Parts: sequence; C-alpha cells; structure tokens
Amino acid sequence: MTATLRPLTARSEVQRTALREIGVGVAPEQAELRAVLRLAATVTGAEHAALNLLDDDQQVTLLGVRAEPRRVPLVESLCARTSVRPGVFWGADLSADPDYAGNPFVDGRIGRLRFYASAPMRTADGDVIGTICAWDEDVRQLSPEQVDRLADLAEVALALVDRHRAAREATALAAAADDARARAEQERAVAEAASAELRRARAFDRALFDALSVGVVVSDADGMPTRVNRIVAGWAGERWDGGRLVDTQLLEDLYLADGVTPVDPAHAPLVRVVRGEHVRDVELVAGPPGGPRRVTLTTAEPIHAEDGTVAGGVITIRDITEQRALEARLREAALHDPLTDLPNRALVLDRLGQALRAQRRDHRPAVVVYCDLDGFKQINDTQGHAAGDEALLRTAEALRSVVRPGDTVGRIGGDEFVVVCSGIGTAADADDLVARIEAALTTGHPALRASCGTALSRPTDTAESLLRRADEAMYAVKRARR
Repeated sequence: MTATLRPLTARSEVQRTALREIGVGVAPEQAELRAVLRLAATVTGAEHAALNLLDDDQQVTLLGVRAEPRRVPLVESLCARTSVRPGVFWGADLSADPDYAGNPFVDGRIGRLRFYASAPMRTADGDVIGTICAWDEDVRQLSPEQVDRLADLAEVALALVDRHRAAREATALAAAADDARARAEQERAVAEAASAELRRARAFDRALFDALSVGVVVSDADGMPTRVNRIVAGWAGERWDGGRLVDTQLLEDLYLADGVTPVDPAHAPLVRVVRGEHVRDVELVAGPPGGPRRVTLTTAEPIHAEDGTVAGGVITIRDITEQRALEARLREAALHDPLTDLPNRALVLDRLGQALRAQRRDHRPAVVVYCDLDGFKQINDTQGHAAGDEALLRTAEALRSVVRPGDTVGRIGGDEFVVVCSGIGTAADADDLVARIEAALTTGHPALRASCGTALSRPTDTAESLLRRADEAMYAVKRARR
C-alpha cells in the first residue's frame, strides 16, 4: 500500500532546503555525500546507490552511484513507502513480495530491481527528509551488521546535510555581520561627518551671532531669555551667567524715549513678542535716571512652531546712544554761537516767542535789550582778530553776569548781542538793566562800550517785530551819541 508521510517540521524544512542546495550545487558537500553513497554500495554489495530527497509531492534523486538523477511521484516512490517503517527497510527480492511486485521500479515500467535497501534520513523530530538507498537487479541478502552500517551511513549523510546547512547559515550570518559592520562604519562615518558639519555650522552660527553689531536676545515661549550674543552679555554683566539668566531682568530698568516714564512690564518687547506681536524700532532708554544710560532701538519677531504656536522670539537691540548724543550736539550747535556758546538768532527768536506766550498768560511784559559794541572794528583792525574774539567773550561773560538764571543772552551778529528778560514790568526796570549792562562791560574791559536799545513787549508783537523794535531803539541811541 502507499505510505503517508508525516508533515515536515520547521527544522526538517530547513534541512530539506539544505539537501536540495547540495543537489544543485558543486560544493564540497557533494563529494562527501558521494563517498557516503559509495560506502552504501560497498556495505550492501549492490551495484547502485542514491541519495533521494522526499519533497512535498515527489521523490528527487539528488546524487547517485551508477544512478541517474530522477524525479518520480511519491505514489511511485519505493523510498517514500518504506521510509514510514521504523529503521532500515530491505528486501532480498521485491519481485517476489506482493506489496512491491507491482511497483514501476520492479515490474519493468521504470526498472527491474530485485534487491532493495533504504535507510531513512530521519531528524530528531522523527521527520524523514530523504533516504540513502541501494539496489540491484540480482537477489541479495543483508546481515544485521550490514543493516546497521547502512543506518549509520544515513546518519552520516544527515549530519553532512546539517553541517552544510550550518556552514551556509554561518556564511550568511558572517556576510550579514560584515554588511552590518560595513553599514555601521558607513553610518558612523556619515554621523561623524554630520556631527563635524553640525559643529562647524554651530561654530559659524556662534561666530556670526557674536559678530553682529547689534545686541541679540533669543527667548522661549514664556519670554525668558535663552541665548544672547556677546553685545547683550556685555550689557547684562553679572545678570547673564554664560547660558542662563541670573536675575529676573536681563538689562537695567527700561524707560520710554523720554527717559522718565518706566516701561509697562506688560508692554516690554520680550512680552509683546511672545504674544505674537511684531515690534518695530521701539526707542527705549536703559539705566536709572542720573546714571549711565543707554538709548536703544528694539525690534522683535516671534518664532512660530510647525503648528503655528509661538515658540519664542528673537529681539535685536541697536545702541543709538552716541547717535542721539550727536544729534543733540548738532541741535545745540545749530542754535548756539560757536565762539561764545550763546544762543544764536534762531534760538533768540524762539525765546522771544516763549516770552510773548508768557506775557499773554501772566500779563507781564518782557524787556528786550539790543546791544552793539562801539569801537569793536577798531579793536579788530589794530589789535587783531584774537583780541576781537577776546572782546566778544568778555562781552558775553559780562552780559551773563547781570541777568537772572532764566533770562536769555544771545549773539545774533558780529558784535551784536540781545538780552531777553521775561516779566520785567516797566521801562524803569529796563533802564536799570541797561545801566547794569554798561557798568559790567566797562568793568570787564575799559575799552569796551555798548549802545543798548530797549523794547517792552506788547501783546500784539511777534518775535521778529519785538526784536526789530529793540534794534531800532539801539540805532537811535547810537545816533544820539554821535
């Protein structure tokens, strides 16, 4: 009857694959297995021997001694039928055995074998993956010792298959390990290159960050500084310790551009930017009133995460202290006489306008005294311009000495000076002021004398009309002295 093979286990499937690889390859394992087959033929005295693989649906002759490679269905396979029996199967004359006489290998359809012996290659799990078989066209007998040796050869063949499988697996594992090492080396090299590039990028970023001529602050989503460049670190001093904020406030007290009004904490640039606002050129003053102060222009941009939320902000701070000081000096120079540092004509007119506004408010007039130095041209011509400059400086000093702190003394021409005194009140007060001026001039420099004309302001005056009336009064005095 036809034998039913047990299902192959995972291990025997691996061994069967290894056995199939031996059958199609030219590896040294083929030579070893052929030697086993030659021993099987010698042990049994048979003319033919073969190593057969019992596949899912067929018997495959992989190697043979005087046996051709062959594939036959399992239903026709003597090895498949006999391998389900325990131990080695052998028959002296299968043609006389009714169980096998009708098999194609016996009745002439494929062959006319008579003697046949088959030793299963049985795994530890009991699965048969193939056989070592020997056959002959003559009748033969086997002794128990021959049967045992044939069984030993089947064990040797199975061991060779296992060794072949293990060697293939070891080779594959070694190759995989080599590939893994190569990949690891490559990945390590890539990682090192990326790390080096990152270090270079960070060094460049740090150098660029610190090379900027403006202060830079990076904050987190809570408005706390997390990074500053060297300029801000220098401003902050001990408030910034390396990479962390020591005090709750990075810089000094902040004031609006007027330098007096403190900045509302809710409207500080670091707070506004984490609310998502864009801050553009906000002028602030840092430092306490009366102490060293820094005037800055601050710009801030929020940093958004991928989901659109504000993750922090970048604040740039430009120090414009010197610029503002220069602007103040330029304004001062534009409104003052460079030699005497007295207000020039433009600033005198401005002060006259202020005096007229005060008169409309307080109903008290202002006195304007227009002074022209007599003999100044002669000093310049006979003693030189240095002496002339000295005379002008003495005149400025003398005029300042006789007026109140809030009054104005200005130089509006070469040797022409103007004194503006608000709230004088009467013409007598004006005459008294002129007397003090003339006395101060002669005391400071006996050769100096001034023609002084006065004008009391009227509600209808303008700065120009008031100055013109004082000028006309001065010329009237000068004509009277001739």
